[in-house]
Amino acid sequence: MKKYSFILIAACAMGLAACSVTPELIITPEAETITFSATIDLPAATRATLNDHAIEWAAGDVIGVANDQNDEIEACAVTPDGLDPTKCTFTATAVGGATTYYAICIGDNITGITFDHTTATFGGLSNSQTDFGKGSIAGAHLSMAGKSTDKASISFSPCLALVKLRIDAESVAAKYAGGYSGVRGVNIIIKHSGSRIISAGNYTVNLSGEMSVAYVNDASKKDFLQISEGSSLMTAGTDYYMSVIPAGTVETYQVQFFGFDAEENAIWADIYPMTLTSATSMDAGDMFNFGTLNPVGLQKARDAFVPAISIDGDMSDWASVDMYPLDGEKDAFPGDGDRVLAWKVKSDSKYIYVYFKLSEAQCQSRGTWSGYLPIGFDTDNNAETGADASYGMGGGFEARSIVFPLSNSGGSAVTFFAPGSPCSSNDVKCPIGGDSLGKPITAGCLDGAGSAYVEVRIPRDKIGSPATSSTIRMRVAMSSTASAAQTYVME
Repeated sequence: MKKYSFILIAACAMGLAACSVTPELIITPEAETITFSATIDLPAATRATLNDHAIEWAAGDVIGVANDQNDEIEACAVTPDGLDPTKCTFTATAVGGATTYYAICIGDNITGITFDHTTATFGGLSNSQTDFGKGSIAGAHLSMAGKSTDKASISFSPCLALVKLRIDAESVAAKYAGGYSGVRGVNIIIKHSGSRIISAGNYTVNLSGEMSVAYVNDASKKDFLQISEGSSLMTAGTDYYMSVIPAGTVETYQVQFFGFDAEENAIWADIYPMTLTSATSMDAGDMFNFGTLNPVGLQKARDAFVPAISIDGDMSDWASVDMYPLDGEKDAFPGDGDRVLAWKVKSDSKYIYVYFKLSEAQCQSRGTWSGYLPIGFDTDNNAETGADASYGMGGGFEARSIVFPLSNSGGSAVTFFAPGSPCSSNDVKCPIGGDSLGKPITAGCLDGAGSAYVEVRIPRDKIGSPATSSTIRMRVAMSSTASAAQTYVME
């Protein structure tokens, strides 16, 4: 369609009694437009998990359209498809010379969004650190972007990842009762290679190739996500969602729970720490579902649990532990004969325990930093898989613990760290090249006859939760002198 404008031009000659009027017709062509068809490309698993949300175009949505010729962004209204709301159309102004059009949607406006056509990058975007409610994913919490070179269609993909969780009713039954605090909030810390990732704050979306999303290194960046209900309990059975700036590979999720003191005052102390070791991806469109978390129930179970071995420096409960039940002459695995004289293993539903009989002279001469005890766990009992556990133990191990049980300096009389105050360098890793997952507990004693004894407790879930009745291969060492590998059946 052409737009016609009539302009009346009056030409008057000085000294004439009248002016002659001549109408002139000027034709101003209307700007050319392009109507795009758009779809939402969301991973099937994520879409299935989000079945309680409307992942679709809404009548009020606005798409920001840019191009490869300038930095301008045009706001274009969405017309949802009448049959399939994951499809829509929108019309944008054609730009001379443009070969690629870029588009972004954060809901019903594009306020604050910028574009750099030289790098094909959208900026001015921000991801909230806090949770968002049901039905709001189509807004700024799950921005979507795409590009078109055919000037006809655009496939939009999410720019952010998501996490989801629920709180069990037992954990929000009361603010404070029976010595247990209810949960009023959580922090979620996401880690890779031991470092926290930036999960919230300002970010950019680059569409020069495959979509690339990156955080902006400014004061807005946050390295944890947070849900807080103030002085109220979280709601049982409610799905809580948080969006995440994509981080690629993730190794560890840490959840910090916050609650109330005995007077029911809100506190920020981490009352029930939880660490989940799960190698996952947090790419754009991905989701990690924590499921239903019940920290109060877990803590009650911990408190009621009776461990198979008490880590207290009293070795009497090891007397009945026999590594050779059919051999009346020995009950422990042999050590290297110089540093580790013998060792045993025991397990229950929560822990795996290791007992060491050591040379007191070696413990005295080595002290804390040279008297450490590495333990390798080949949890699939396959020496061809896994990693090198180091310290002379060789390869094929999925997990490794290392403890520093001696508190004496080299050359001094042997002393031991107290069970409640383990050496700060104790750790357990699974995989071996991953994050430190905690500090195993140790205790020790002397027999007065030249031997020292150390017992170690390691959470079973920190070495990959080997199943009951599964056979694992283990190897121990003192410093870098290893004893022979042995197999053990998990109880």
